[in-house]
Amino acid sequence: MKFAFCNELFKDWEIKKMCDLLVKLGYEALEIAPWVYFPSPADFFKVNKISAIVHDSGFDIVGLHWLFGEESSCYINNPDKTIREKTSAYFCDLVKLCSDLGGKVMIIGSPNQRRVKEGVTYQQAWEYTKEFLQKPLEVATERSITLCLEPLSKDQTNFINTAEEAIKFIKEVNNPSLALILDVYSLSKEDRNIEDIILNAEGYLKHFHADDANKKGPGAGDTDFIPIGRALNKINFRGYVSVEIHDLNIDPEATASRSVDYMRCCFKV
Repeated sequence: MKFAFCNELFKDWEIKKMCDLLVKLGYEALEIAPWVYFPSPADFFKVNKISAIVHDSGFDIVGLHWLFGEESSCYINNPDKTIREKTSAYFCDLVKLCSDLGGKVMIIGSPNQRRVKEGVTYQQAWEYTKEFLQKPLEVATERSITLCLEPLSKDQTNFINTAEEAIKFIKEVNNPSLALILDVYSLSKEDRNIEDIILNAEGYLKHFHADDANKKGPGAGDTDFIPIGRALNKINFRGYVSVEIHDLNIDPEATASRSVDYMRCCFKV
Protein backbone atom coordinates (compact mmCIF):
# COMPACT_ATOMS: atom_id res chain seq x y z
CA MET A 1 0.00 0.00 0.00
CA LYS A 2 1.31 3.45 -0.95
CA PHE A 3 0.70 6.30 1.49
CA ALA A 4 0.44 10.00 0.69
CA PHE A 5 -0.45 13.06 2.78
CA CYS A 6 -2.55 16.12 1.98
CA ASN A 7 -0.66 19.36 2.46
CA GLU A 8 -3.26 21.69 3.99
CA LEU A 9 -2.62 20.50 7.56
CA PHE A 10 0.96 21.75 7.04
CA LYS A 11 -0.11 25.03 5.44
CA ASP A 12 1.99 27.07 7.91
CA TRP A 13 5.16 25.01 7.37
CA GLU A 14 7.95 25.58 4.86
CA ILE A 15 7.53 23.08 2.04
CA LYS A 16 10.94 21.45 2.44
CA LYS A 17 10.48 20.99 6.19
CA MET A 18 7.10 19.34 5.58
CA CYS A 19 8.45 17.04 2.86
CA ASP A 20 11.49 16.01 4.90
CA LEU A 21 9.25 15.04 7.81
CA LEU A 22 6.75 13.10 5.68
CA VAL A 23 9.49 11.21 3.85
CA LYS A 24 11.10 10.33 7.18
CA LEU A 25 7.77 8.98 8.44
CA GLY A 26 7.42 6.75 5.39
CA TYR A 27 5.00 8.61 3.14
CA GLU A 28 5.71 8.36 -0.58
CA ALA A 29 3.82 11.30 -2.06
CA LEU A 30 2.24 14.67 -1.40
CA GLU A 31 -1.30 15.59 -2.36
CA ILE A 32 -1.74 19.31 -2.88
CA ALA A 33 -4.67 21.61 -2.19
CA PRO A 34 -3.94 24.34 -4.77
CA TRP A 35 -5.21 27.20 -2.61
CA VAL A 36 -2.27 26.68 -0.21
CA TYR A 37 0.47 27.38 -2.78
CA PHE A 38 -1.48 28.62 -5.80
CA PRO A 39 -4.36 30.78 -4.52
CA SER A 40 -4.92 32.24 -8.00
CA PRO A 41 -3.73 31.56 -11.57
CA ALA A 42 -1.27 34.41 -11.08
CA ASP A 43 0.62 32.09 -8.69
CA PHE A 44 1.00 29.25 -11.18
CA PHE A 45 4.46 30.56 -12.08
CA LYS A 46 5.69 28.92 -8.84
CA VAL A 47 5.04 25.44 -10.21
CA ASN A 48 8.65 24.63 -11.12
CA LYS A 49 10.03 25.81 -7.78
CA ILE A 50 7.50 23.86 -5.72
CA SER A 51 7.83 20.76 -7.88
CA ALA A 52 11.61 20.86 -7.51
CA ILE A 53 11.45 21.20 -3.71
CA VAL A 54 9.07 18.25 -3.40
CA HIS A 55 10.91 15.95 -5.79
CA ASP A 56 14.36 16.87 -4.47
CA SER A 57 13.10 15.66 -1.08
CA GLY A 58 12.58 12.21 -2.57
CA PHE A 59 8.83 12.71 -2.77
CA ASP A 60 6.25 12.37 -5.54
CA ILE A 61 3.22 14.56 -6.13
CA VAL A 62 0.15 12.37 -6.40
CA GLY A 63 -2.15 15.16 -7.59
CA LEU A 64 -4.58 17.87 -6.49
CA HIS A 65 -7.64 18.03 -4.25
CA TRP A 66 -9.82 20.75 -2.61
CA LEU A 67 -9.58 22.32 -6.03
CA PHE A 68 -11.55 25.52 -5.58
CA GLY A 69 -10.80 26.25 -1.93
CA GLU A 70 -13.34 28.79 -0.71
CA GLU A 71 -13.59 30.49 -4.11
CA SER A 72 -17.26 31.53 -4.30
CA SER A 73 -17.15 32.45 -8.00
CA CYS A 74 -16.64 28.80 -8.99
CA TYR A 75 -19.67 26.53 -9.26
CA ILE A 76 -19.79 23.34 -11.28
CA ASN A 77 -23.57 22.95 -11.59
CA ASN A 78 -24.76 26.54 -11.34
CA PRO A 79 -27.81 27.15 -13.54
CA ASP A 80 -25.99 30.15 -15.02
CA LYS A 81 -24.11 28.75 -18.01
CA THR A 82 -21.59 31.61 -17.93
CA ILE A 83 -20.56 30.66 -14.38
CA ARG A 84 -20.27 26.99 -15.33
CA GLU A 85 -18.12 27.86 -18.34
CA LYS A 86 -15.81 30.10 -16.28
CA THR A 87 -15.48 27.37 -13.66
CA SER A 88 -14.77 24.79 -16.35
CA ALA A 89 -12.05 27.00 -17.87
CA TYR A 90 -10.41 27.40 -14.46
CA PHE A 91 -10.67 23.66 -13.90
CA CYS A 92 -8.84 23.11 -17.20
CA ASP A 93 -6.07 25.40 -15.95
CA LEU A 94 -5.87 23.29 -12.79
CA VAL A 95 -5.56 20.11 -14.86
CA LYS A 96 -2.58 21.66 -16.63
CA LEU A 97 -1.14 22.73 -13.25
CA CYS A 98 -1.49 19.18 -11.96
CA SER A 99 0.29 17.85 -15.03
CA ASP A 100 3.10 20.42 -14.73
CA LEU A 101 3.60 19.39 -11.10
CA GLY A 102 3.88 15.75 -12.13
CA GLY A 103 0.56 14.74 -10.56
CA LYS A 104 -1.72 12.05 -11.95
CA VAL A 105 -5.06 12.44 -10.15
CA MET A 106 -7.43 15.30 -9.34
CA ILE A 107 -10.21 15.02 -6.80
CA ILE A 108 -13.64 16.43 -7.62
CA GLY A 109 -14.89 17.16 -4.12
CA SER A 110 -15.65 20.86 -3.59
CA PRO A 111 -18.92 20.51 -1.62
CA ASN A 112 -19.74 24.21 -1.60
CA GLN A 113 -19.32 24.55 -5.34
CA ARG A 114 -21.62 21.69 -6.27
CA ARG A 115 -24.57 22.05 -3.92
CA VAL A 116 -27.86 21.90 -5.81
CA LYS A 117 -29.22 25.42 -5.74
CA GLU A 118 -32.77 26.30 -4.82
CA GLY A 119 -34.98 26.17 -7.89
CA VAL A 120 -32.74 23.63 -9.66
CA THR A 121 -33.87 20.02 -9.87
CA TYR A 122 -31.48 17.23 -9.00
CA GLN A 123 -31.55 15.96 -12.58
CA GLN A 124 -30.75 19.43 -13.90
CA ALA A 125 -27.74 19.66 -11.58
CA TRP A 126 -26.69 16.18 -12.75
CA GLU A 127 -26.79 17.23 -16.41
CA TYR A 128 -25.07 20.57 -15.70
CA THR A 129 -22.22 18.66 -14.04
CA LYS A 130 -21.84 16.31 -16.99
CA GLU A 131 -21.71 19.31 -19.32
CA PHE A 132 -19.21 21.08 -17.06
CA LEU A 133 -16.82 18.13 -17.18
CA GLN A 134 -16.59 17.82 -20.95
CA LYS A 135 -13.66 20.19 -21.55
CA PRO A 136 -11.73 19.29 -18.37
CA LEU A 137 -11.95 15.63 -19.37
CA GLU A 138 -10.54 16.45 -22.80
CA VAL A 139 -7.56 18.21 -21.20
CA ALA A 140 -7.18 15.44 -18.62
CA THR A 141 -7.03 12.82 -21.38
CA GLU A 142 -4.40 14.86 -23.24
CA ARG A 143 -2.32 15.20 -20.05
CA SER A 144 -2.84 11.60 -18.77
CA ILE A 145 -4.64 12.86 -15.66
CA THR A 146 -7.49 10.99 -14.00
CA LEU A 147 -10.34 13.07 -12.57
CA CYS A 148 -11.76 11.30 -9.50
CA LEU A 149 -15.35 11.99 -8.50
CA GLU A 150 -15.78 12.02 -4.73
CA PRO A 151 -19.10 11.16 -3.09
CA LEU A 152 -19.48 13.48 -0.10
CA SER A 153 -21.69 13.03 2.96
CA LYS A 154 -24.96 14.93 3.35
CA ASP A 155 -23.52 17.14 6.08
CA GLN A 156 -21.15 18.55 3.43
CA THR A 157 -23.31 18.85 0.34
CA ASN A 158 -26.60 17.71 -1.18
CA PHE A 159 -25.23 16.36 -4.46
CA ILE A 160 -23.76 12.88 -5.05
CA ASN A 161 -23.61 11.64 -1.47
CA THR A 162 -22.97 7.91 -1.94
CA ALA A 163 -20.48 5.72 -3.75
CA GLU A 164 -23.34 4.04 -5.60
CA GLU A 165 -24.51 7.39 -6.95
CA ALA A 166 -20.97 8.41 -7.96
CA ILE A 167 -20.50 5.15 -9.85
CA LYS A 168 -23.79 5.73 -11.66
CA PHE A 169 -22.56 9.16 -12.76
CA ILE A 170 -19.19 7.74 -13.89
CA LYS A 171 -20.95 5.06 -15.93
CA GLU A 172 -23.10 7.66 -17.67
CA VAL A 173 -20.14 9.85 -18.58
CA ASN A 174 -18.28 6.75 -19.78
CA ASN A 175 -14.85 8.33 -20.10
CA PRO A 176 -11.71 6.44 -18.96
CA SER A 177 -10.32 9.70 -17.53
CA LEU A 178 -13.15 9.84 -14.96
CA ALA A 179 -12.90 7.48 -11.98
CA LEU A 180 -13.89 7.20 -8.33
CA ILE A 181 -12.33 8.30 -5.05
CA LEU A 182 -13.67 7.20 -1.68
CA ASP A 183 -13.12 9.07 1.58
CA VAL A 184 -13.35 7.42 5.00
CA TYR A 185 -15.17 10.35 6.62
CA SER A 186 -17.94 10.28 4.02
CA LEU A 187 -17.97 6.47 3.96
CA SER A 188 -18.62 6.52 7.71
CA LYS A 189 -21.85 8.45 7.04
CA GLU A 190 -23.28 5.94 4.59
CA ASP A 191 -25.92 3.42 5.61
CA ARG A 192 -23.95 0.53 4.12
CA ASN A 193 -20.94 -1.34 5.49
CA ILE A 194 -17.67 0.38 4.49
CA GLU A 195 -16.00 -2.86 3.44
CA ASP A 196 -18.93 -3.76 1.16
CA ILE A 197 -18.89 -0.29 -0.42
CA ILE A 198 -15.21 -0.64 -1.28
CA LEU A 199 -15.69 -4.13 -2.68
CA ASN A 200 -18.54 -2.89 -4.88
CA ALA A 201 -16.29 -0.09 -6.18
CA GLU A 202 -13.90 -2.53 -7.84
CA GLY A 203 -12.98 -1.35 -11.31
CA TYR A 204 -13.87 2.27 -10.55
CA LEU A 205 -11.76 3.15 -7.51
CA LYS A 206 -8.60 5.07 -8.43
CA HIS A 207 -7.74 6.99 -5.23
CA PHE A 208 -8.54 6.77 -1.51
CA HIS A 209 -8.68 9.36 1.26
CA ALA A 210 -7.96 8.18 4.81
CA ASP A 211 -9.49 10.06 7.73
CA ASP A 212 -11.64 9.12 10.72
CA ALA A 213 -15.28 9.82 11.46
CA ASN A 214 -14.05 12.39 13.99
CA LYS A 215 -12.09 14.27 11.27
CA LYS A 216 -8.76 13.90 13.11
CA GLY A 217 -7.15 11.20 10.99
CA PRO A 218 -6.59 7.44 10.99
CA GLY A 219 -6.24 5.99 14.46
CA ALA A 220 -7.60 9.10 16.19
CA GLY A 221 -11.14 7.80 16.64
CA ASP A 222 -13.32 4.72 16.41
CA THR A 223 -13.11 3.98 12.68
CA ASP A 224 -11.64 0.50 12.21
CA PHE A 225 -9.19 0.43 9.30
CA ILE A 226 -8.64 -3.34 9.33
CA PRO A 227 -11.71 -4.09 7.15
CA ILE A 228 -10.80 -1.08 4.99
CA GLY A 229 -7.34 -2.47 4.30
CA ARG A 230 -8.80 -5.94 3.76
CA ALA A 231 -11.26 -4.63 1.17
CA LEU A 232 -8.62 -2.56 -0.65
CA ASN A 233 -6.41 -5.64 -0.87
CA LYS A 234 -9.29 -7.79 -2.10
CA ILE A 235 -9.92 -5.48 -5.05
CA ASN A 236 -6.17 -5.24 -5.73
CA PHE A 237 -6.17 -1.48 -5.19
CA ARG A 238 -2.92 0.03 -6.49
CA GLY A 239 -3.55 3.74 -6.05
CA TYR A 240 -2.48 5.94 -3.14
CA VAL A 241 -4.09 5.93 0.28
CA SER A 242 -3.80 9.61 1.04
CA VAL A 243 -4.31 10.98 4.54
CA GLU A 244 -6.72 13.93 4.40
CA ILE A 245 -7.45 15.60 7.73
CA HIS A 246 -10.71 17.56 7.97
CA ASP A 247 -9.89 19.13 11.34
CA LEU A 248 -7.10 21.59 10.57
CA ASN A 249 -6.66 22.64 14.20
CA ILE A 250 -4.69 19.59 15.30
CA ASP A 251 -0.94 19.05 15.45
CA PRO A 252 0.37 18.14 11.96
CA GLU A 253 3.52 16.28 12.99
CA ALA A 254 1.85 14.10 15.62
CA THR A 255 -1.09 13.45 13.30
CA ALA A 256 1.07 12.43 10.34
CA SER A 257 3.11 10.09 12.55
CA ARG A 258 0.13 8.44 14.23
CA SER A 259 -1.77 8.07 10.95
CA VAL A 260 0.93 6.21 9.07
CA ASP A 261 1.77 3.97 12.04
CA TYR A 262 -1.89 3.05 12.46
CA MET A 263 -2.40 2.32 8.76
CA ARG A 264 0.72 0.19 8.55
CA CYS A 265 -0.58 -1.84 11.47
CA CYS A 266 -4.06 -2.24 10.01
CA PHE A 267 -2.93 -2.83 6.44
CA LYS A 268 0.05 -4.98 7.53
CA VAL A 269 2.61 -3.15 5.37
